[in-house]
Amino acid sequence: TLNEVDQEFMKMLLEPNLESIIDVATKQCRQVITVDTNALVISCFRFLEALLHPVDRNLRANERALQTELLQTAEGKLTVELRMKRVVIFALVWTFGAAVESESRLRLDTELRRIWPDAMPEAPPVPTTAKESKAMVGQVVDYSSK
Repeated sequence: TLNEVDQEFMKMLLEPNLESIIDVATKQCRQVITVDTNALVISCFRFLEALLHPVDRNLRANERALQTELLQTAEGKLTVELRMKRVVIFALVWTFGAAVESESRLRLDTELRRIWPDAMPEAPPVPTTAKESKAMVGQVVDYSSK
């Protein structure tokens, strides 16, 4: 379970943006398989919960202490926010992006870059085929990069 600060941050990230992400994924992208929108949203939130759930209580306690320490400086706060954004993007990509055809993933990638440009890796050149694509659905979360 997220603490109140993390819950508010997640709400701030998702509340104004989820509708446009759903619109892109369900109306502007071709789906590989038809998936109910509510099921996608639920899957995304369950995935987020799994990503943010403590695996080891001591590890989570240490991580929380580190985040509390980082939040005390302006630069550290950015780092924590950036990490949280990347986790949200990862969950969105692997739930909403998993249900769409590879060519459509570029459209979802474009929307996520529009919403959170500071949390996305540098955009690769536009590929001519889906195989050449380096859209977010083919990426991994890198907590160490800025």
